Amino acid sequence: MKVPPEWFEPAIPSRQVALLEQLIGQTVVSMVRFSETQPEQLIKPHPELGHQSPLAPHQLFSLMPGPLALSFDSGLEIAVGADEHCEISLDLRRHPNGEVSDYLFEEDPEYYPLSAADARFCRPEIHQMLGKRVLDVTLLRMDGAHFKKNRSFEMGLVLYVEHCPELVLSGGLTRGLDDFAVTLREEILPENRRYLTEERLVTPQR
Repeated sequence: MKVPPEWFEPAIPSRQVALLEQLIGQTVVSMVRFSETQPEQLIKPHPELGHQSPLAPHQLFSLMPGPLALSFDSGLEIAVGADEHCEISLDLRRHPNGEVSDYLFEEDPEYYPLSAADARFCRPEIHQMLGKRVLDVTLLRMDGAHFKKNRSFEMGLVLYVEHCPELVLSGGLTRGLDDFAVTLREEILPENRRYLTEERLVTPQR
């Protein structure tokens, strides 16, 4: 198939439904965060942290600043991050047919990668998702009343991975060093939960 050009452009999940559908049934082979700060600097006092406390080593993959690249066994790769409104955005990096995005984080010398395969810096609940299948993907939508706005906001994606906790890719829903975090549902801040609804965009795996 010829990849629709809009798949390569970052957009909120409701505008990337066809791309999200490609994830169902895929096996996760890698998850990599990309930060403009060396990851090891974020677990000790550092000027870029300002008044924020350093992260604990096991929190680094989840809460460090920067986008996430997800790779699957078919050769499909996507990128997920948050935009200026803390809304989730995603785009295609690589398609199994060989088409590749014009921009790849790993080719940018300003980014430092950190893989979920590095168990020193990734909590075991997330590390164990490598090699497992994605069964379902849902959207977390924030009521605009939380921001005193008259529209809702697409603040998170929930990946249901076989035999694993629910993985939440979210913008502004948890305490991290950036607007974007890769965490578990239980880490969504209580003050945000009351404004969230979960919405299905794709057909789940049976």
